[in-house]
Amino acid sequence: MQVSLYGPLAVLVRGVEGFEVNLLGLSFGVDPFCPALKLPLVGRLGPVPSKGSAALVSVTADPP
Repeated sequence: MQVSLYGPLAVLVRGVEGFEVNLLGLSFGVDPFCPALKLPLVGRLGPVPSKGSAALVSVTADPP
């Protein structure tokens, strides 16, 4: 859902990305599903979201 006041102010609530406020083109927000804070010029502050447990597993081969 998005509510906008002629462009300078907008509020967005999304099921995947959380809550976000846009003020004069700058985005501030909170992602409750993968806890993070969204700030302008900085980006996302918080843990890196993983794409499943396979990203955490490394496979090495034994030398012949």
